Amino acid sequence: MLMSIPAMNALVVLNENMTLPSIFSELERWMREAEEQAQSSVSILLGNQGIGSLIVNILIVGVLAGFSEELFFRGALQRILLSCKINPHGAIWITAIVFSAFHLQFFGFFPRLILGAYFGYLFYWSKSLWLPIILHVFNNSLVVFTLWYKNLTGIPESETINHLGVDSPMQVITSIILTAFLLKCLFRYSMVSKDDAKNNIVNND
Repeated sequence: MLMSIPAMNALVVLNENMTLPSIFSELERWMREAEEQAQSSVSILLGNQGIGSLIVNILIVGVLAGFSEELFFRGALQRILLSCKINPHGAIWITAIVFSAFHLQFFGFFPRLILGAYFGYLFYWSKSLWLPIILHVFNNSLVVFTLWYKNLTGIPESETINHLGVDSPMQVITSIILTAFLLKCLFRYSMVSKDDAKNNIVNND
């Protein structure tokens, strides 16, 4: 997840700068107004600079939101789709689409879609809901802390972790390569673990 930050930041900027054809100008205007209202609400919620506010916001936005969203989307919706004999990849991406659309932040749709698919594959590979829960909580908490620290110190957005890689194509490419490599390692490890578990069952029998 840490290795993916530059690539995800670049995708965030790309998504934010997307424009619709002129025929959909009214729709785009409404979408941008909804986005601005959502960002304004988040800024108000996370705008307090006290350490107590940071702790409360991490508990609410980081822990509770991360836990409840994973419980619903991966723990319930993805499992339901898989039980309906839908292809695992289809179930993961459908869940990720619903997860991203649920937030009603249209100019952050694609980064959240990728994040949702990432959590979905982690759950599918590991068979443990705790892995995506922990990483979702970590992701949300990192966002909360970054905004809190930015408000506390007054540093510009360009100096925060949210801007890492945005101006460096090399960092983005490196981020993509390392993230893909680590995901492949995680996939192989999960397959080896499953094979070991099966062998243990056979040996015990």
